[in-house]
Amino acid sequence: DGGALSGRFQRVQLAARRPVAQTEAVKPEESNKSPLNPAQLPRLDLTVEDLRAGQAELGRLDLRTARIADGQRIEQLQTSGSGGKIGARGEWRRRAGRSSADLQLDLESNAVDQLLSAMGYAPNISAKRGRFEAQLRWPEQAESARNGIRWALGNGELKLKLDNGSLRAVEPGA
Repeated sequence: DGGALSGRFQRVQLAARRPVAQTEAVKPEESNKSPLNPAQLPRLDLTVEDLRAGQAELGRLDLRTARIADGQRIEQLQTSGSGGKIGARGEWRRRAGRSSADLQLDLESNAVDQLLSAMGYAPNISAKRGRFEAQLRWPEQAESARNGIRWALGNGELKLKLDNGSLRAVEPGA
């Protein structure tokens, strides 16, 4: 058991993620580090009144996780602020040397390009308002499961709705 981490913060400013090239995103692990084991990480109980990532103003964050067999469950991950809102639930497990995860994500934003930049993606979508709904999986049976969870290797369904928006560019493999 990794214990628990609890915190209440007035403001947290995160740096925007460095953009990752498509070829870097799917490279096999090149280090000798073992993948993270979610069962050994602390349970989280965090509240941030003013969360920012790069130029994206995410507003209030409430994050609660719970221990489950072989991993953790996101009980609540919710942001709400002037830039929009994010809600997520999911599970992350590691057993028999393999990782798996499920994530349900609902995101609404009136600053889509800023949010994409903060997450390390090219701001190739512009919109007055955007909504993303995702059901993503990283199955235990996948070849990459031995190396832990790799964001770029998830699969699932993504629904996208843009109001007064456009796709600036679509790169191969998107």
